[in-house]
Amino acid sequence: MLRGGVLAIPEILDLTIDHLSSSKPDLSSCALVSRLWLKRAQYHIFANISLTRALSGNETEDHKAVWKLYALFEKNPRLASLVRSLSASLEICVLITLARMPLSNLNTLTLYCTSPQRARRADRVAIPAVQRLLRLPAIRVVNLDGAYPSIPVLNDFFHGFSRTITLKGIHGGQFIETGEGGTGDDDALTQPTLRDGNVRPRPPLFGLAASKGFGPWLGNPAFPFDLSDVAMIVTMTDYWAVLHGPLIPALPKLTYLKLLEFSGSAQPYLTTLPLLRKLKLSFVPYDAAGACAACVRTLGRLAPGSCFAVLSVRLHTLAPADEAAFRRLDADVVALSKTVLRSLARVEFNLPKRQDVTAATLESWFPKMVAQNWLDVVRVY
Repeated sequence: MLRGGVLAIPEILDLTIDHLSSSKPDLSSCALVSRLWLKRAQYHIFANISLTRALSGNETEDHKAVWKLYALFEKNPRLASLVRSLSASLEICVLITLARMPLSNLNTLTLYCTSPQRARRADRVAIPAVQRLLRLPAIRVVNLDGAYPSIPVLNDFFHGFSRTITLKGIHGGQFIETGEGGTGDDDALTQPTLRDGNVRPRPPLFGLAASKGFGPWLGNPAFPFDLSDVAMIVTMTDYWAVLHGPLIPALPKLTYLKLLEFSGSAQPYLTTLPLLRKLKLSFVPYDAAGACAACVRTLGRLAPGSCFAVLSVRLHTLAPADEAAFRRLDADVVALSKTVLRSLARVEFNLPKRQDVTAATLESWFPKMVAQNWLDVVRVY
């Protein structure tokens, strides 16, 4: 049946196995069918390697797993070339072993620093192994998560990479290099609807006070990143308040800004972002009236003649009593379209589901935006 059936056609077989790519048990079963099935199943089985048991305090399991991988890759280097994404903590034995592997196609590297590792200064000990991994030829995305103590530590990680990593976006603690990969948020400008209600933002790299060291780091000749192509930033509002000063002069191409935990008193510093096309505000638990008023104040700070096209708002509360606030926002946004919002094309709302507020009800609260064909309501949670 396998020889003469439809799955004997290589393209259809590949598509079938690709459809199962998110299920390791199914892929393992496919790998046992035949040699023809094995190769495509391995392509997905080894695509994403995670050695993060240390995050739950079980570093021993990471040691065992990495040695098994090393032995396997030593016997079959082709399998090592299938690894495209790798996650690990700063466990030094694990990192040293990983750095010895022929991971020629690794493009995404995620490194976690746990609190115990920070306490014993594992971040310092791990620097040589981390640098060796960063020099792998296909690296495109570097994610640093967890309890990193300060910017000087990151500077040491990237020492010797002076402006050789060209970024296209900054997402929380992520550094995203130009090329393949990314978080998906950078595609938001071209997607008809952005549905990311279930995406949890990564935690900040370090405390707010430590973020104040970013300015001197950015001005240092040894700063490893070229920011001139950055088009996207996703960050906490408090961090943006600290970082925007040194960042904005280095961001001539920034088109998308997403601010998490936004509040009515926040200052988004938009006047110096002439190419900004999309602003996404994710409000902390906040009443609709206050959030709508904050949106109007924020949009009013845009420079006249800007190319701003998309406003996206996420609220955690919704009630029938919010109708008046939304109607005021509807009128105010249309009024601003005659001055600072001349290029406005879409207004998105990410709102909680409620039985007593239907999609038709919401549309009736925004008659002017509906008439302009701007409104996009996404019910995500």
